[in-house]
Amino acid sequence: MDIFKTITQEELKIILDNHKIWLEDNNKGECANLYYVDLHGLNLEGVDLRHASLGCANLYRANLSGANLEGVSLKGAYLNGANLEGANLKYANLKYTKFERANLTRADLRYTDLEGADFNEAILKRAYLMNADLESTDLRRANLEDADLGNINLNNAKLEGANFKGAYFKGKKLTTVEFKKSKFWIF
Repeated sequence: MDIFKTITQEELKIILDNHKIWLEDNNKGECANLYYVDLHGLNLEGVDLRHASLGCANLYRANLSGANLEGVSLKGAYLNGANLEGANLKYANLKYTKFERANLTRADLRYTDLEGADFNEAILKRAYLMNADLESTDLRRANLEDADLGNINLNNAKLEGANFKGAYFKGKKLTTVEFKKSKFWIF
C-alpha cells in the first residue's frame, strides 16, 4: 500500500491557483495542503508556496529551483535528489526532512529548523544558513563550500567528510561537534 496521496497535474494546478489567491488575501482561496502528497519528479521551478504544508510529501528529484518556500512546513518530507538551487526556505520547518544528494546551491535557509534533517552528500555551496538550527543534522560528505554558517547550532551534528572550504563561521560556540575528516580552508 502506497502511503502517498497521488494527485493529477490538474488537481495540483487548482491547489496552486487557490494558494496564490490565499497569499494575496487569506480570506479567499486556500493555503496549499500537500501533506503526504506524491510530487516526485515534478517541475515546480519558481513556484510560490510560502507558508504551505508539505509535511511528509514525496518530492524525490523534484525541480524546486528558485521556488519561494518561505515559512513552509516540510517536516519529514522526502527531497532526496531534488533541485532547490536558489530556493527561498527562510523560516521553514525542515525537521527530519531528507535532502540526500539534493542540490541546495545558493539556497536561503536562514532561521530554519533543520533538527535531525539528512543532508548526506547534499550540495550546499554558497547556501545561506545563518541562525539555522542544525542540531543532530546529518551533513556527512555534504558540500558546504563558501556557505554562510554564521550563528548556527551544529551540536551533535554528523559532519564526517563534509567540505567546509571557504565557509563562514561566526557567533556560535560549537560544543559537542566533531569535524572528523572534514575539509576546511583557513585564511
